[in-house]
Amino acid sequence: MSNMPKVKQTSRKRVSPPALKPAALAGEYLRGFTTTLAQFSEFDTFVDGLKHLIAEDVYFKGQAELSDTHANELKSPDFESLKPDETVIPLAGTGGNRGYLKYSGKKDGKPFGAEDLHLMGAIAAFVAELTHQAEKFRLTGRAEKLLQYLINQLPLGVICFSGEGQLIIQNKAATRLLGEQGSQLIEKELSDRSRFKQGRAQLHFEVGGKLIYSEGRVMELEQGVSMTAYVLYDMSSSREKLLMDLEREAYRSEARGGSLTLVLLHSKDQPGQLYRQVKQSAEKLQIEASRVQPLDALTCACVYEGKSYRTVRYLLKQPLYAYQGEALSVSIMAYEASAEVQSPARDFLERAHTRLLPIKDALLPELLVMDAYPSVAESLEVLLSDDCRLHPLKDPDAADELIRSGRMDGVFVDIDAYTPEVIDRLRNAAKVAGGGFRFYYTTFKKASMVSPNYGISRKDILLQKPFDTLITVDAVKSQFDLA
Repeated sequence: MSNMPKVKQTSRKRVSPPALKPAALAGEYLRGFTTTLAQFSEFDTFVDGLKHLIAEDVYFKGQAELSDTHANELKSPDFESLKPDETVIPLAGTGGNRGYLKYSGKKDGKPFGAEDLHLMGAIAAFVAELTHQAEKFRLTGRAEKLLQYLINQLPLGVICFSGEGQLIIQNKAATRLLGEQGSQLIEKELSDRSRFKQGRAQLHFEVGGKLIYSEGRVMELEQGVSMTAYVLYDMSSSREKLLMDLEREAYRSEARGGSLTLVLLHSKDQPGQLYRQVKQSAEKLQIEASRVQPLDALTCACVYEGKSYRTVRYLLKQPLYAYQGEALSVSIMAYEASAEVQSPARDFLERAHTRLLPIKDALLPELLVMDAYPSVAESLEVLLSDDCRLHPLKDPDAADELIRSGRMDGVFVDIDAYTPEVIDRLRNAAKVAGGGFRFYYTTFKKASMVSPNYGISRKDILLQKPFDTLITVDAVKSQFDLA
């Protein structure tokens, strides 16, 4: 019974150090450091946790002096005042001197042994490395905040993803452009790596009514580690300005009855390069520089007021033939009023987009083929596909309208199938279309057998069927300077 108070007193205290076996003591240290590591992201709290861990050691009586290298707050121990049973262990590691640990004995009152010195050295090395990594983490956090601040000052949107598709950083401009779901949208749009060629991707998309152009780059940070960065440009204002100008010119064209021709140019080259080059060539294109406007990063538009389709195509021919291959696509559209269209400008642009052709095709002369037999148009297509674009048409009313619109450059007309009155009607339409319109008369008859009622002179071109290849091709090339 006399031992009962001691038993009760012992049950209220922590297990005494001598009772801890090496494995149990290791467990105490591991649990203590694990608890402290939970605060690793907060530097000051983490350092305080390490100091508390050393002070509350179940085996040693110790205290820690840890340095803050940023504030240069490292105090040297007072070695002269050390007692015989005290020792100081420096916290020296890969990050330099991080402070020191001071031990004034063991909790059980026994003197230090060799094993104790080894344990103190191991603890010191561990604490030194932990504080070094915590300082690096803090500096990295500050660098990230600085980087975030700097990219927030950019007028362009910036957004970065890890190689696994996780969002790394996004600046304020990107958030403003993309909205709440923006990062998910661009991640979805560009997650397909097949879009990337040589580590680059270009994309136009709309979000919240805004036209966004994005350039993406895949960047290798180190072996096996990559990130994808996107720069975002808001092209909405350029598109809206173009639409407003087109809308105004469309209504003006309807009111005054003048010509309005839209040219769209689309290039696969460097974004913005086409717009700059066309702007610089405005004088050669006989257009005011203000009438050249970007639609997006790869497309620009030229708005010609008072110039017909055929005239515009001729003006484009020389300046744009400098482009080779398929890099440049062109669409030329003459405005046609329609009561069924609510927004003339948007409809005009959409129709122009659907008619983009490679430059080598877009600037070719366009000719009607008026013949009773479809095989005739097919034969001419085989002969002249590289030199002009042919449009088979039998209806004289439709032909009259097309010729007057200024879109056509000439017509193949079969005088065996159409009366002299129809031929005269087409000639009158050509006078409205302006100079340069060409007539090619076709017939199965010999020239001497053609009725004089058609008014065909020796200066006119009369082609006999079946067509002679050299004569037919030369007739078109010489008339349109295609030789």
